[in-house]
Amino acid sequence: MKATMYIKKIITKLKCWKCGINSGGGWIHPLAEIKKYENGEIAFGENVILHKGVRIDATGKIILGMGTDVNTYTRIESASLVEIGKDVLIGPNVYISDRSHQYKDVDVPIKMQGYYTRGNLKIGNGTWIGIHACVIGNVEVGKGCVIGANAVVTKNIPDYCVVVGNPARIVKRYDFKEKEWIKMDENKTI
Repeated sequence: MKATMYIKKIITKLKCWKCGINSGGGWIHPLAEIKKYENGEIAFGENVILHKGVRIDATGKIILGMGTDVNTYTRIESASLVEIGKDVLIGPNVYISDRSHQYKDVDVPIKMQGYYTRGNLKIGNGTWIGIHACVIGNVEVGKGCVIGANAVVTKNIPDYCVVVGNPARIVKRYDFKEKEWIKMDENKTI
C-alpha cells in the first residue's frame, strides 16, 4: 500500500513539474494529459485528483480548487479563465470550456481559424457535475449546485440549484428556511 502511494506521488510530481504546476498533493493519473500553451497558466489547490484520460488545455488560465475531483475522460479548456472551486466533484466525460472555434471566415476551414474566448467560466465550491454534462461559455455556476447528467449549461446558475436538460433548467432549489430542496416550475429555463 505504501509503495503504491509513493509511486502515485512521484507520478504526480513529475507531471506537475513537466507542466510547471505546483502539485499541492493530490493525484494525477499517468494517462491524464495537461497542456499549458505559451500564455497558459494552471494552478491546482491541495489534494486535486485527475483520473485516467482527463485532459486539460490552457491557453488561458485554469484554476482547480482544493479537493476537486475530476473523473475519467473529462476535458477542461480555457482561453480566458476557467476557475473551479473547492471540493467540486466532476463526473466522467464532462466538457468544461470558456472557448469556442472561430468560424467567421467561410473561405478558411474552421479547424484552421483558431479559437475565441466566450468570457470567464466559474464553478462554485461543493458543486457536483454529472456524467456527460457540458458547461460552456461565459458562465457562473453557484456553490452547492447539482448539474444533472447530460445537462448543457450556457447561462448562470444561482447557488444551491439542481439543473437538468438541454438547455439546462432549474428543477430544484434549496430553501434554507424550510431546510429542504423545493421543486421549481419545470418549464422555466435559466
